[in-house]
Amino acid sequence: MKLGNHGLLTLIILSGLAIPSVAMTQTVIISEFMAKNDLTLEDEDGDSSDWIEICNIGQSTLNLAGWSLTDDQDAPDKWIFPSLLLKPSQSLIVFASDKDRRDPSEPLHTNFKLSSDGEYLGLLDPSGTIIHDYAPFFPVQQEDISYGLIADIYSQTVIAPFNPARAMVPSSDNGSTDWKEPSFDDSGWLSGKTGIGYDTSSDFRPYIGLDVLEEMYGIATSAYIRINFEWTAEDMIGLPMSLSMQYDDGFTCWLNGTPIAMANSPDLDELEWNSHATDTRDDEDAIAPETYPIDPEPWTLLEGMNTLAIQALNDNATSPDLLLAPTLSLSQGSYLLEPTYLSTSTPGELNIADGIGIGPDFDGMEFEPSQPSAEESITIRCEVEAEDSDVESVQLIVRRNFDPESDPIEMTQINKDTWETSIIGGAPGEIIRWYAVATDYEGDTSEYPSHLDPFNSPRFMGLHVADRVDTPLHLIRLFVEDTDAMDVPEVGTRGVVVHDGILYDNVLIRPRGQTSLNWPKQSYKLDFNSDHHIPFLDDGDPQEELNLQSNYSDKSTMRRQLSWDVYKWAGVHSSIAMPVRLHLNGEFHSLATYSEQIDKRMLDRVGLDPQGALYKMFNTCISHWANVEKKTREFENNHDLRKLTEGILEEDPELLRLFLMDALDIPAVLSYLAATSLIQHNDHVSKNYYLYRDTEGDEEWQFLPWDKDMTFGRLGIPNEGLLNDAITSSTDPQSHPLYGDEEHPKLNNSWNRLIDAVYRVPEIRAMYLRHLRYQMDLILQPPGTEIENRLLENRIDELASLAGAEMALDQIKWPYEWGEEQSHQQAIEILKNEYLEPRRQHLYQTHCEIGNLIPPTQAAMPDIQFGQILAQPSSGDADEEFIELINNETTPIDISGWQLTGDVSFTFSSGSVIPAMGSAYVSPHIRTFRQRAASPRGGEGHLVLGPFSGHVSADPCEEILLIDRDQNTIDSNCNGIIGDANGDGVVGINDILQVISDWSCTGQCESDVNQDLIVNTDDILLIIQNWSF
Repeated sequence: MKLGNHGLLTLIILSGLAIPSVAMTQTVIISEFMAKNDLTLEDEDGDSSDWIEICNIGQSTLNLAGWSLTDDQDAPDKWIFPSLLLKPSQSLIVFASDKDRRDPSEPLHTNFKLSSDGEYLGLLDPSGTIIHDYAPFFPVQQEDISYGLIADIYSQTVIAPFNPARAMVPSSDNGSTDWKEPSFDDSGWLSGKTGIGYDTSSDFRPYIGLDVLEEMYGIATSAYIRINFEWTAEDMIGLPMSLSMQYDDGFTCWLNGTPIAMANSPDLDELEWNSHATDTRDDEDAIAPETYPIDPEPWTLLEGMNTLAIQALNDNATSPDLLLAPTLSLSQGSYLLEPTYLSTSTPGELNIADGIGIGPDFDGMEFEPSQPSAEESITIRCEVEAEDSDVESVQLIVRRNFDPESDPIEMTQINKDTWETSIIGGAPGEIIRWYAVATDYEGDTSEYPSHLDPFNSPRFMGLHVADRVDTPLHLIRLFVEDTDAMDVPEVGTRGVVVHDGILYDNVLIRPRGQTSLNWPKQSYKLDFNSDHHIPFLDDGDPQEELNLQSNYSDKSTMRRQLSWDVYKWAGVHSSIAMPVRLHLNGEFHSLATYSEQIDKRMLDRVGLDPQGALYKMFNTCISHWANVEKKTREFENNHDLRKLTEGILEEDPELLRLFLMDALDIPAVLSYLAATSLIQHNDHVSKNYYLYRDTEGDEEWQFLPWDKDMTFGRLGIPNEGLLNDAITSSTDPQSHPLYGDEEHPKLNNSWNRLIDAVYRVPEIRAMYLRHLRYQMDLILQPPGTEIENRLLENRIDELASLAGAEMALDQIKWPYEWGEEQSHQQAIEILKNEYLEPRRQHLYQTHCEIGNLIPPTQAAMPDIQFGQILAQPSSGDADEEFIELINNETTPIDISGWQLTGDVSFTFSSGSVIPAMGSAYVSPHIRTFRQRAASPRGGEGHLVLGPFSGHVSADPCEEILLIDRDQNTIDSNCNGIIGDANGDGVVGINDILQVISDWSCTGQCESDVNQDLIVNTDDILLIIQNWSF
């Protein structure tokens, strides 16, 4: 679980809650805390830090500046809050992590941690007065069990069915919006009871108390509705409001003029007096109440009269019916005085859980051997510490495979805190699982594993009895009691995963994908518990999810794997993939392709900032909100994506170029598009891609690839789907190098707006085609390349050898029930001969030699020179340094893999292409370069690459070299005698005179001997230092 930013502020609506034990002058409490956090809440770093929740239960906004939290009564101001407003009914999470962070716009962290053994915890105001504390100390804490105060809550319905209401059907826009306010005079409106509407038949009539048939039918699509209710400050609002609505077809709703809910309605800035619903509803859906939880700020409610205002919307004036029937409920309550352990931890929410007693504290469990041989006995040992009273007993409950649980087995106490027992082993391939129950002399119990969250924690510890399976592939063993349930879409079931001898219990196993749901052989997603991720990759953090993708649509079984290989070779930030062998309940199940989940772990592994914005796209980059899933930075809105999707619609090519050069990571975008063209992915136009923005770095966007089934010639044919034997490698527009833009759409005529924008700019399109040729030569290779030297064919043969045994088993288990009968080897030969070879011909001949779209291979040793080199910027900010590279060629030049060496160090990423007769600027900090006050800077259409490490020396002959991929030196920044301003080979008085004549010249000037882009006193000093006596 994670909460938002801004100090993790959350409205929980607790107006008027009273705690007699706190100081009467303030109404702020430490409502809940956790001193042994593991699974409950992660901070912004992904750490399970301890946390403290404070809550303003008063009626006024409080500035926390100068307030303090402490775990030491002798240090009352141990950690001091920054200036931060805590509104009435607002809670604030502060992580007790010892990280000491006080930026009020970010999550807060104290400079101490909480002790799970129990200690003092206090909240003090700026005067040092204790407002609320747990003294002299709170009791011993257990893992993922919070401690605090319970809120006693009950509900009140303030707008019930058939509540008095008034309505009016507007006939024009009089410019007035005050009809939504409580003070508005609605005495001239229609009067009746909710619901409001009409029906020309009879379906809605039982729900209508105010009929507007005469005023609306055939006349209007909108009606204004007002419903009043009373509220006083003594009413204590606890939980969020709950608005329940029966409606047909749409509405927008305001509380005292503040919008709180809408459905099938235009956006607020587009809502007019005569607007209509954006969609229709079936009558059966309309009469089923739909609930909208609302977190109203207390100041949304007024002392006395309050008004719920609704604009009812019909889809058209001749619609046969309309219905709006609201119910509004508030919640009330008060905090109980006595702190307790909470049965459910609720950071940022009301503490409405029950109080619980806690039993003995388990401090871990171990067993040996870790993977026993057949019938080998197993010793299980656990550490158990007494809490409220001494430990009376520890029992072990064992489950073998999916047999019933055993009777409790008494464990033996072998020293003060250690308990032990042995159980008999099992047959090869069996799973043996267990949990322990400890009981103290007061009758309180605890379990290990604690299994506090049935959907995110293991129920058992356990092991797998060794059995031998010979395979070079990763072997994943699934154990599932209800195997039918694992194929239920969106639901799945829970089971056991064994990998590399380690057992993972209570893992969610469910189908993944969309098209493959209808295949006999499914794709699966394995969701692991938060505290037990699987170390599946040699490179990177343990994985939370495993994607096991079916190859049922690919008779070669290789296209997914080859696609990910191509992205890797092309230098694209992409997922790791590998063929895996899957077993189910001890038997071979399938050969699948593992594809690494695109998440923060993957971003970190490939060198991208996990704090960047990541979106999974299900549209053609035409919307920032519809069919979009935001995966990171959920605390922000989608404004950044909106700016991108709107910017790429610019029709003027030059303005579009200026926008894209600053908005996109150009090398990353070009390398993605080139690799995608090589594999001819025909399903990345409207889905199967992510967008990533380096929000806290260079702010640039790039594509991340996903789901590579429709590749290497495979097409989804309309009305036929993906299960067909058709292969295309040279049929345009699907095979065109510019596939995905408006002129080269998918078979269903969809095209991607971002791809189209890139190709609509002639300069960037030419850069892309240059890089495509580079990747063609590197990966696809020209026609006539010797068979033994072909990269892709060799990889295909390697995969066939690696997974040959699994391919044979897979075809027996899952015979292809579509298309022509093919063996794996036949399908492999088709892949080679009917895709790869024709693809080479199509790109190298049709679009290069004949069509002249793709350029020929780049000439060796192109004319690339150093241009401006800025050292010691006048601003004093070293991040404003830059190195200009000038392309003197009439075609773009690909410098992927080239290097800068010397004072600075930088390797140019794949896709780095300098425009024809243009420049690239290499910077130590791209964002700072674009924010420079003087040119060159952002907004000017420059290609900016970086960041380089090191700093540019003010000495122009502290050499910087430009090295190509073959280690040839292309250029050096040191090309003359230091201080020779007039070029006569001697450093002396004539050079000073030249400097004086060029005084204040800016940019590239011959007399700028120190190359700081301005001729001034510094150049004279450098001449004097290098005087030729």
